[in-house]
Amino acid sequence: MCENFQILKKMKKQVVLLITALTCAFFNFDAASEELISREVTLSNGNQVPASHIFTASESPWTFNLLKTNAPGEWTFYVLDKDSGKYEAVVKRSIGAGTKSFKLDPHDIFWRDAARFSFKNYDLFKGRIEFISYYEEVDTFSIYMQLAPSRPVVKNTTMTYEYDWEYDCFNDNSKIQFDIIACDFEELLVHVSDSYYFAAEPDAFVIYASSIYPNEGTGSIYSYAENTDWGTIYRFSARNEFAYSYSTDTIFTTDYITDLQVLARLEELKKESGVSETEMQEEHVRMLGGNHIYVPEQFTLECIADVAGRRYRLQPSDNILDISRLQQGFYIIVYRDSSNKLQNLKIWKK
Repeated sequence: MCENFQILKKMKKQVVLLITALTCAFFNFDAASEELISREVTLSNGNQVPASHIFTASESPWTFNLLKTNAPGEWTFYVLDKDSGKYEAVVKRSIGAGTKSFKLDPHDIFWRDAARFSFKNYDLFKGRIEFISYYEEVDTFSIYMQLAPSRPVVKNTTMTYEYDWEYDCFNDNSKIQFDIIACDFEELLVHVSDSYYFAAEPDAFVIYASSIYPNEGTGSIYSYAENTDWGTIYRFSARNEFAYSYSTDTIFTTDYITDLQVLARLEELKKESGVSETEMQEEHVRMLGGNHIYVPEQFTLECIADVAGRRYRLQPSDNILDISRLQQGFYIIVYRDSSNKLQNLKIWKK
């Protein structure tokens, strides 16, 4: 009797499990395993590409389609944030029953805070498309977008120069020229520092930036040439409406000097200026090229004196002291450091 009871109890449990499984299948409760959004995306020209495609602005708007024609709900597009590392919703759109598609235009989105992923010579943005139906069915997947300009690449750098031994500079006929390879930009920028740096310092004072526009090149190659001097630093960036891209290439004109006598003379000037490799990395009063001096905010500039003892009272602006109006020669910078101790620095003014 007890044995038969246990058998009936077991059969009843199996029947309940079977009814539950059939009910879930009928009402589609297990929606997480079902794709709601097609993994084929329609580009602006009508072509369809897989979701793994790297999407560009020229192909936009991109159209995402539902596999169900009668699923009302809400579309959301997220962008991965560079600071939080989380996806932030940037576009939301509700649709009614019978509406299948969602068009996404990258021109309508603010990309400055988006995280970047290096791909060949580009930085990609990462986004996530999501659809939630009114029945709480959810489908989502990620896409990558190539919207920022390519990182400028510098090739074929050459420099011709003649050294003026009286004034320790290049003569006016000295010239540097190079090619820049860049794509998908609206403006290509050549950032030029002051001259007479003894190293390619990362915080070199930029005195101007030259602009190059897409119609000024041949294909993706843009040639640039200008008069130059030793110790000049060139850096490069490109921009379009979505973002800036920064080149990893740097030109330091001193690297292109082949005359050993000139190089020896520059080493002498470096020693005379009192600039060491360690000091270049520390927070202190120091030269930024030949005509500007960096004065940290916590320091106080007292005066500048020449070798004859004449004093020049100049004041820095935004921590930069412009000494371009002073005559060529050696000067002593007198200042108080963050401990209020009186210090001095000997500099060579070009």
